[in-house]
Amino acid sequence: ALQRRPAPRPPTPPCPAPSNSSAHPRPSSIAACPPPATTAQRLCSRAAALRPRLRPLPATPSTSPTGGQRSPTTREVTGSQFFLAPTPSVSSNQRDSRSFSAESVHHLVVCHSLLSLDNLAHLDLSMNYLSDSSGRKPEFLSSMTNLRYLNLSGIPFSGRVPPHLGNLSQLQYLDLSEGGYVTSLQVADLSCNENMGMNRMMTTSLMKLCNLTVLDLSMYNNITGNMPGQMAHLTSLVVLDISYNNLTEAIPPGVAQLASLSILDLSGNNLSGHMPFEIGMLANLSILDLSGNNLSGHVPSEIGLLANLAVLVLSSNKLNGDITEKHSARLAKLKQLHLSIKSLNIRVSSEWLPPFSLKWVSLQYCQRGPQFPAWLRFQHMLDLALNSLSGNLPSKLGTPQLTSLTLFSNHITGGLSGSIFELQSLKGLDLGNNLFNGELPRCVPPRTLRFLRLSNNSFSGDFPLFLQNSMQLEVLDLSRNRLSGKLPHWIGGLVGLRFLSLSQNTFSGNIPNSITNLTNLHHLELANNRLSDVIPWGLSSLTAMTEKYVKDLSFQIGEYYMFSEDTREYFSSVTKGQELYYDIRIFEMVSIDLSFNHLSGEIPEEMASLNALLNLNLSWNHLRGEVPEKIGLMKSLESLDLSNNVLSGEIPSSLSNLSYLSYLDLSDNNLTGRAPSGQQLDTLYAEHPSMYSGNSGLCGPPILKMCPGNNASRQDVQNRNEHGFEPMKFYFGLGLGFMLGLWVAFCILSFKKAWRIAYFRLIDSIHDQIYVFVIVTRKSLAREGSTD
Repeated sequence: ALQRRPAPRPPTPPCPAPSNSSAHPRPSSIAACPPPATTAQRLCSRAAALRPRLRPLPATPSTSPTGGQRSPTTREVTGSQFFLAPTPSVSSNQRDSRSFSAESVHHLVVCHSLLSLDNLAHLDLSMNYLSDSSGRKPEFLSSMTNLRYLNLSGIPFSGRVPPHLGNLSQLQYLDLSEGGYVTSLQVADLSCNENMGMNRMMTTSLMKLCNLTVLDLSMYNNITGNMPGQMAHLTSLVVLDISYNNLTEAIPPGVAQLASLSILDLSGNNLSGHMPFEIGMLANLSILDLSGNNLSGHVPSEIGLLANLAVLVLSSNKLNGDITEKHSARLAKLKQLHLSIKSLNIRVSSEWLPPFSLKWVSLQYCQRGPQFPAWLRFQHMLDLALNSLSGNLPSKLGTPQLTSLTLFSNHITGGLSGSIFELQSLKGLDLGNNLFNGELPRCVPPRTLRFLRLSNNSFSGDFPLFLQNSMQLEVLDLSRNRLSGKLPHWIGGLVGLRFLSLSQNTFSGNIPNSITNLTNLHHLELANNRLSDVIPWGLSSLTAMTEKYVKDLSFQIGEYYMFSEDTREYFSSVTKGQELYYDIRIFEMVSIDLSFNHLSGEIPEEMASLNALLNLNLSWNHLRGEVPEKIGLMKSLESLDLSNNVLSGEIPSSLSNLSYLSYLDLSDNNLTGRAPSGQQLDTLYAEHPSMYSGNSGLCGPPILKMCPGNNASRQDVQNRNEHGFEPMKFYFGLGLGFMLGLWVAFCILSFKKAWRIAYFRLIDSIHDQIYVFVIVTRKSLAREGSTD
């Protein structure tokens, strides 16, 4: 009952208004199905009187979903509607009486050929006799999956509501009123039906269902106002769920009359006022969820009388006062307790032992400090985040069955005892944002550990060796500590990792190449360290950062809802030029942040294959070389920061292909050439004019500096950008042309004798002229020299 609810299905469009008769061609008559042999003689005598006549459908239905009289009637068919109601021979008094004899109602056997009307959306069969000899509803109706309106009111069915009506996934309105069996209805699940007019049903139809045991109106049914007092007449109710609606005012004291109630869920509304002490009279209550409202005042001590209560959720209200031992006097069966309210205090003696053994405790904000409460040490799942706990963590904490421990954002000091890793069932440990110090223990953690957050403390020493065999670990956050040394090569063996954050420590050395073995990794943060050397090659092996893998990924993010609501907001990531805070959905954010290190070398070309990457931050390093030409293939990229490096060369024109890019920073590099243009990049420049600053070699729009030869047309500039000069192709073409010219000249001289003679004469003549010129010039220079 406390698991995260699935998102409701999107509401279907409202039923179309009945169309005019001229909109669709109508048949001149409708063939009636042959009646069963047992009713043939009875129907034949009234065939002429009862045969409905075809006429145009009125502009609006004779009976609206909110009620009203029907006009005597007809059977009509359009492209999407079928309307059938009583014949003129049946009076309104007869229809309103519950006598459905052969003399007062329209006997009809509905043709199965209705199934051929694939687009039928509006079907009204009210005030007719449609059942067979056993009184059952026609089951073929469940095959009409496009129905949005189904009116079966006034039909004397018997038995139970057929479950196959659940196949009508598009249904928005269902009327079963005035029938024979509705008052015997036991289960009504009307959750996630935004457009069915639940307010009226709450005050009228549902209140007549005296045998109802389960009533589910949860999940955005737009139920407003207060809880109707008539609901107290539903004395057979075992389950009442009206969660996630818009109920207001106070919970009525009459709820105490629902003596059979086992589950009461009114969470996610706007209920106000005090909790009625009459709730303590619901002796069979096992689940009580009033979270997410505006309830105020004290929690009534009568709640301690609920001997069968297993789950109590009062979080996110405005309750105040003290919770004392009296509130849990008889709660021996309690397994889950959620009291995360800032103004609520728990006042129990230090030696008090509760009558229950909890599997899940969420008491964030409640004032229980400064010492760790002794009565909480033997529960199964502890959430004590955002409290004022201080001092050292107890050496013996929890039972061997403890599966999750959240102590986020307290004031706990001292070292971390190795005994905490002796809890062999531990799956999640969150000790972030405390005052822990010293080195991490060297003991072996349980193999079940999947979530470990020790961020924002003062832990020191090397990367924790005890994680070497933690193959199941999915989330590891050691950021904002004083850890140092080199990253171990065996980090690539933690193949289950999806989220790895080691930022803001003092790790040094290179990034191990084995990190490319983490094929499930979505989020990598190594920023603000002292890492050096090159970025590892082989990043294309990080397949979880590719678009194909993300589409096939079934990451069970719901498993991490064990951690408290508020602590989920304390995951940070530097993206789009600022540090942003996220909830646990950050585990699905595909990101690489290697900023503020001493990395050198080039940006690996294969990084462009990570086409599901949303954030890439390599700023404040010593990276050289050019920006990868294929960076335009990273089509999911929203934030790209390569600033404060020593990158050179031109900015790739493919950068303009990144249609989702909303932040770009290439400042303070040695980039040259013409800045790429495009609608997306021009818009980014208008918002962040500094994204190209510190690159003196850049020119052209949108930068104010003009490029050489800027008088060329814009089209010529685009052509040069698209078809750049390629030296290898140029020289190859030049050599090929030279060889071809020689062969042409040789062939001509071989076959044309006159041309050959003329050619050689020309060569001799040129040779003679050059020879004479050289001899005469040399003699002249020699004579002038001897004269001087």
